[in-house]
Amino acid sequence: MKSLLAGLCGLILLGGCGAVSQAAIADRQVHLQQAHVAPSATSTPKPTRTPLPTPTRTPRPTQTPTPTAVPLLPVLAADAELLDLRLAGVRGSRSGQLLRSEAVADLKALIDAARHDGFELEIRSAYRSYAEQANTFEGWVQYELSSAAQAGKPLSRKQAIANAATYSAKPGTSEHQTGLTVDLLPQGAPEIGFRIPDPLKDWLNANAYKYGWVQSYPIKYRDGELITYELMGYTSEPWHWRWQGRASAKALYDQGYLDTDSLLVPPELPRICDGDHDPCTILSAAPTELVPLPTRTPIAVAE
Repeated sequence: MKSLLAGLCGLILLGGCGAVSQAAIADRQVHLQQAHVAPSATSTPKPTRTPLPTPTRTPRPTQTPTPTAVPLLPVLAADAELLDLRLAGVRGSRSGQLLRSEAVADLKALIDAARHDGFELEIRSAYRSYAEQANTFEGWVQYELSSAAQAGKPLSRKQAIANAATYSAKPGTSEHQTGLTVDLLPQGAPEIGFRIPDPLKDWLNANAYKYGWVQSYPIKYRDGELITYELMGYTSEPWHWRWQGRASAKALYDQGYLDTDSLLVPPELPRICDGDHDPCTILSAAPTELVPLPTRTPIAVAE
């Protein structure tokens, strides 16, 4: 062992090393390591997947409200049965006022509820035959003519008819001819120039649907402009209510059809009592005998 160490030392001395510093030894070790370590192959980095964006659901376009969203109108018999409201015990009715039997109980319930809350209602109009509607419409035409003449601004008959048609239906087109519609006013209201006090109007708007009644022509605005006539063909009539069943009326109410800025309007009623002008029959409250309404000759509105 001593001879081996001596030999190594001699080799180092022959190389001119003399006293070898620790730094030199460390430096040589680094070079030796670099000489013997094979260069590692450069690995190709795997491509990084671009994360897919989280899909954003495109909101469905807001649809314009339409009456088709409400339940269907109640299925009614083709042969309408009309009850005399006075005989049926409906408060606020007049003798001879008629309504389809399906709607009578709900009308009575509505009027009784209004009375309980302090409002005495009067049924100004219910079912109208074709002839009655013709007379009603002609009365409004004459009203337009006379009013214009008194104001010194006479109208042609054609213009008077056009004016009357904005608030009164021509014969054959009135909801009153269906036997499902009533005009409700406070007791003692004038015969012309219907007005409903705001408290009663608010009460009807908030409660009528509970009994199956819907306001046919609610007031509507768009950007502050009155558009009731544009939407429904008539000016607003807060006294004009038609029966279409409690489920359908509630659905329409819940969708906000009475909101003044909503375009939702009640669906059109079928013209049940228009075929041959008077297909309906009268059913009194007491007797069971059906009394056919007389068939009347169609009355044209002269232009």
